Amino acid sequence: MTSMIVFAAIPIFFILIGVEWWLDHRSGKHYMPFADAFGSLALGVWSISTKVILISIGGWIYLDLLSGVTLFSSIAMTPLMWLVAFVLYDFCYYWFHRISHECNFFWASHVVHHQSEEYNLTTALRQTSSGLFGFLFYFPLYIIGFSPSVIATVGAINLVYQFWVHTRYIDRLGWLDRVFVTPSNHRVHHGQNDVYIDKNHGGVLVVWDRLFGTFQDEIPGLKIAYGVTVPVRSLSPLAANLQVWKQMLRDIPRAANWREAFRLVFGRTGWRSESMQEDFPLAKTMARGGTLSRYQPSVEMPMIAYAAFQLTVCSLLATFFALNSASYNEPTLWLTWLLISTPLVTCARLMERRINSYRWECLRLLVSVMVVLALPLSLHIHLLLSYLIINCLALALLGHTMRGSEQYPSSSS
Repeated sequence: MTSMIVFAAIPIFFILIGVEWWLDHRSGKHYMPFADAFGSLALGVWSISTKVILISIGGWIYLDLLSGVTLFSSIAMTPLMWLVAFVLYDFCYYWFHRISHECNFFWASHVVHHQSEEYNLTTALRQTSSGLFGFLFYFPLYIIGFSPSVIATVGAINLVYQFWVHTRYIDRLGWLDRVFVTPSNHRVHHGQNDVYIDKNHGGVLVVWDRLFGTFQDEIPGLKIAYGVTVPVRSLSPLAANLQVWKQMLRDIPRAANWREAFRLVFGRTGWRSESMQEDFPLAKTMARGGTLSRYQPSVEMPMIAYAAFQLTVCSLLATFFALNSASYNEPTLWLTWLLISTPLVTCARLMERRINSYRWECLRLLVSVMVVLALPLSLHIHLLLSYLIINCLALALLGHTMRGSEQYPSSSS
């Protein structure tokens, strides 16, 4: 039931994204550039496929390690208790979300959701692929008697609610802004302006922020700078997921002692020693009080068509994968994940005009053919091979169309 709540909402998500794109195109505000939307949606697809594997690990933790540790018998789920479970889940979510901003270890996973320098409905689908320990924050609900299925169900409803607040096209909503997380409240949360950083962590209810001192109202006239202070400057879901983890691994050997190394991992988000900041400075998106330097690679129409094709196919494959993964063995899980995840990485390289990006895409197609041939015949091999044949033809057409343009320069950053 839990997965069905989310998957049933996905068509609605894409319809609303289409409506927002139409509004954006008609208004000329350019809140949804294609490159940014691709990056966010690619991360959403990566998250769906990767969490199939992570959920199997989390399920093992629940079933094999945590079963039988409840303090009370299972709660009978009346309508009132469902409401109680929903509110308590949102309370736990507030603390998980807040710590995900305040502790570098958790921020390394959550940063993915905040890297976009735009703010639109595709940003809502920009989800991490490395979050494994979030369930610990909801464990108290399990201890007091709520079953894992109840926790997962109210969690799915909480997640679906959060989609609609990722828009700039809905203004203030009066008294609703004082009780619930609304677009206005959540715009603040995604701002990197000094006054907005680490504010408004609630999922559905903003009352937790008011109670615990993390609420900030949207300030009229103050333009919100979206994104993170240290930019990822890439459309690749791989680069986005590894951004903070890589920096952490670079900084740990530079630590003067074990205490510094510990703080780099579990300390306040962004903490680095003074000597580290002087010797190994990080590029910032926006100097204090300065202007925002945004990452906006230009993408031509043939590349847009090719990227949209990859996104569509990978989204369908990821959905099918998530709904049917229970019947897969371990090698099939990993091979299918590889088939879904790699096109989005190589396609991002093409869009960014990275060096040898066309060759990497050709290599990806060759490897994909071998992966498909290694999969069980029951997995609709003929459809997957048809996709790869169409992909080869589309790539050849893309290369022919863009030949001589700046889309595939001989070198790139």
